[in-house]
Amino acid sequence: MPPLDQLKPILPFLAYAVAMAAAAIGVDRVPARVFTGGSWELGLLVAAMALAHWIWYRWTVDRPFRQGLGALLLVAVLVRLPLFFAPPNLSDDFYRYLWDGRLALEGASPFAHRPSELVGTPLDPDRLRAPGSERLYGNFNSPDYYSLYPPTAQAAFATAAACGKGDVGRGAQTLRWLVLVAELSSIVLLWRLLGGLGLPRERAAWYGLHPLAVVELTGNLHVEAFAVVFLLLALWLVQRGRWAWGALAWAGAIGAKLSPLWFLPLLWPRLGMRRWILFGAMCGTACLLSFAPLWCPECWANFTETTGRYYRQFAFNSPVELLARLTTESLLGYSVASSLMPAVGLLAIVFPWYALLHRPGDDLRRTGELLCTGYTLYVLCSGMAHPWYLCLPLAFSPFCRPRFLWAWAALSVLSYHAYLRPDYFQSPWPVILEYTGAAAIAWWAWRRSDRKF
Repeated sequence: MPPLDQLKPILPFLAYAVAMAAAAIGVDRVPARVFTGGSWELGLLVAAMALAHWIWYRWTVDRPFRQGLGALLLVAVLVRLPLFFAPPNLSDDFYRYLWDGRLALEGASPFAHRPSELVGTPLDPDRLRAPGSERLYGNFNSPDYYSLYPPTAQAAFATAAACGKGDVGRGAQTLRWLVLVAELSSIVLLWRLLGGLGLPRERAAWYGLHPLAVVELTGNLHVEAFAVVFLLLALWLVQRGRWAWGALAWAGAIGAKLSPLWFLPLLWPRLGMRRWILFGAMCGTACLLSFAPLWCPECWANFTETTGRYYRQFAFNSPVELLARLTTESLLGYSVASSLMPAVGLLAIVFPWYALLHRPGDDLRRTGELLCTGYTLYVLCSGMAHPWYLCLPLAFSPFCRPRFLWAWAALSVLSYHAYLRPDYFQSPWPVILEYTGAAAIAWWAWRRSDRKF
């Protein structure tokens, strides 16, 4: 047997892989329910993610990952393997992704019809007769809503649907390959960005090996992976002076998630007013052109309707929404949280302008730090605070040391308690524990003044 000293370098990897395997195996989905075995499955997931976060911290932050970019990419692939061939059981979004992709392949705009409107029409999946297509409708949430996913995401969905050829599993696996390529590209871009800014390159592992990014992006196939890679590509191009190409990359990020649009002001100090205006004009033009293949007469009205309903009617794991709901219910006897949340969300949109006026800086390190802070505030102020939304601020955590964000990411797995029931009922107590725990850990770390945390 090899000496223990020779095994020590690979022990973190082995333990991390075991934690990821436990996270994949311990969750089993049936229609409208995730944790079929009850609380023990949720407990296994929480324990596996707690172990993975502890290993991640000791492996990448406490003792920096110094094995080089090639080793980091190899390890990033290996730790994702346990989830690579497992179904995305913690999310049903991929069914909607493939549905949208199927519509695009049939020549219909995903923004033109609600899925429920297509039942009994030539686009009805049962009448398409492609193998597995009948599994799409009825397996995703919100069939009475128009699609909310912009063009970059739609291009990935259409690619997955085309390669899947009607097979749901093959389509999901194609999408997983696309997410994996985006994730590995993000690691490379982070490595180069950090080195060019005089920051430790090994910090790229803070995102590349983060358990939340592994589980929610490669594991559960969320489109934040595409937004992250395009935002990092835009910053890298701006760093190299290719700001015009950077504008196109930023448009690609907006095409994956709309939120990068709110953070365009953060590039003003770096580019200057004239170039920033041109940057915004090129970015906006590219965004409009990308919508052209999916355009329909009702496109704008349907898209804005769904966006408005999303911000007004949906609520999940949001501390601000919970506080507003509990407060107004106790004072008024009914909740007005749905009316307050759009106004609260404006705080996150105003933040980039506030930062621009009060703490400007033309260094991209400052831009990365503000993107991390701004996205954290954006998720905090949203009515929906799913764990995978944190992947965007985590991608910019190497530019700073966000104690609260790291603690929040580790405890966000508690939000999955809502998946114990078919109606996804969310008790307030796990949410309270999640955010008070994150605040307490961040405060404790600040009091210790531990530079490694």
